[in-house]
Amino acid sequence: MQDNAFLGFMPKRVVVGYIDNAAINGQLSLNPFYLTIATLTFLSIYVDVQYLPTKPLELNYETNCYIRDYHQMFSGFNRDSGNYLTREEFVQGHTLYVFDLNPDLCDVPHLNLQH
Repeated sequence: MQDNAFLGFMPKRVVVGYIDNAAINGQLSLNPFYLTIATLTFLSIYVDVQYLPTKPLELNYETNCYIRDYHQMFSGFNRDSGNYLTREEFVQGHTLYVFDLNPDLCDVPHLNLQH
């Protein structure tokens, strides 16, 4: 990403998913809702001079080391369960990276000053 990706108020949450370019452009043999696994090695967001998560996600799906990425999706949505997505499905077309940008990392109805 680039610096200053958001102009004005910062969102409470960022959800990142990767879709094949040909699928977005309408190739009929591809599913535009199939989220591909990123070809990145590290993933993190830089907000107000700190990284979220504090230790970047190390994306390594060839060795089945993705439990931290899977857990990040739940903590980003501030849920322990409830999306009915298994670890196996997570890497088979449902890969989303979710980052909670609230200052207290808590998505509850109380006052948080907007950035």
